[in-house]
Amino acid sequence: MKSVLSIALIVMISLISGAFAQTGDHQTYEKDGLVFALPDNWSIAEDTINPADRLILIEGPGDALLIINMFAADGALPLMDYARIYSDAMINENSFLLTRTAGEFGKVEKTADYESVVETFTQKFFWVMNIEFSTTFRRMLISDKVLYVSLVVADESKEQAFPGFVQVSSSIKISGAKP
Repeated sequence: MKSVLSIALIVMISLISGAFAQTGDHQTYEKDGLVFALPDNWSIAEDTINPADRLILIEGPGDALLIINMFAADGALPLMDYARIYSDAMINENSFLLTRTAGEFGKVEKTADYESVVETFTQKFFWVMNIEFSTTFRRMLISDKVLYVSLVVADESKEQAFPGFVQVSSSIKISGAKP
C-alpha cells in the first residue's frame, strides 16, 4: 500500500484540480465527463485516459482496491472474458514472496443495470500466510461506453469495503449520456 503521504498528496492534487466536491458523507467525483459518489474514506490513486480506454484506481478501507475501466461499447469484451483476462494477468504478477492462486468464478448474475460475477482466490505471503480474497466484477453499459467496475478485497475487509463499491458502481454517470 502507498504511504499516507503519497495518498494525501494524490487527494490534495485531486481537490485542487476540482475533481471532488464534498456532499455530506461522500465526495462527488467529476472529471472528464465521468461522475460518481465516492465514500469519504476512499481516495483516487490514479485516473488515466488513453485513446482506447480509461482507468481509475481507487483505494478503499484495508487493502481494498476498486477499479473502473471504461471502453467504447462496440469493442468491449463480455464480462467473463474481461474477468478471466484480469485474473490471468494478476497471476502472472506473482513474485518470489507473493503468489496468487488461480481463482474460482461464481455464476454470472444479471440485473437491469449490470451483470456481475465474483472470483475467489488466495494470496500467499512469504509461503506461510494465506489470505482469502475476492474480486467482484460488474459490467455496465452507459450510453456508448462499457464500464467494468471491480472490487479486489481481502475477505477480512469485505464487509467494510463492499458498501463503498455499491455506492460507486450504482452512482456512475457519464455527463450528457442519455438514460
